[in-house]
Amino acid sequence: MAKRTKEAAQETRTRLLDSAETLFALHGVSHTTLADIADAASLTRGAIYGHFRNKADLLEALLERTRLPLEELIGAFVDPQAQAPLAAMQRAILVCLRDAQCDARRRRVAEIVFNRCELVDDMAPVASRMREYARDGLENLERGLSNAKHRKQLAPTLDVRLAAALLHAQVSGLIRDNLLMPQHVDFVRDGAAMVAAMFEMLQHVPALHHAPPRASDQRTRAPRQSELRASSTNASR
Repeated sequence: MAKRTKEAAQETRTRLLDSAETLFALHGVSHTTLADIADAASLTRGAIYGHFRNKADLLEALLERTRLPLEELIGAFVDPQAQAPLAAMQRAILVCLRDAQCDARRRRVAEIVFNRCELVDDMAPVASRMREYARDGLENLERGLSNAKHRKQLAPTLDVRLAAALLHAQVSGLIRDNLLMPQHVDFVRDGAAMVAAMFEMLQHVPALHHAPPRASDQRTRAPRQSELRASSTNASR
């Protein structure tokens, strides 16, 4: 009996999330009420409060539901033991882009995040969660790029922080453009080429790299160090 009760509760939660996802994508978050969501799910408004505190809580659950399936792909390049982190990053980004176009659920959530979510006062928890996700995304990209540098799959001079910020902005911008102009930004047709171009840019754009130390700099440093040692020896005498 307890098992059935738990299954029924999970079924109700899923129905509410599905209903909210559809309505938020169609009408926007601010123009959708909890009563609208309950009606569309053929449930009472009280059923919502059995699972979610408010509309912001419901939206956070939607975001989390979409995010979780990506964890395995992310783990493949953030793991320090990964043998091919660069290829794993490329694969994860391509899947992310194509899912945003082809997976109906992910596309609806992307539509909500980019075009249907007004981050007004009562959405402050959602804004905070979005910032958290963005920070996590940046950190994961930095870790993946650092792993790739360690494996000598990227140049040792690459500025990982700057490269990760650029990749993150490119992926977000491409998804937004795909929502607005799907005929021009098509990840099924062009996604692989787009991802390849991103990573070629990391390799070849000088602005993304620190200048390596010059041999002349190294030669000038050595005498200074020896002078310091000599000075220290003389002082001890």
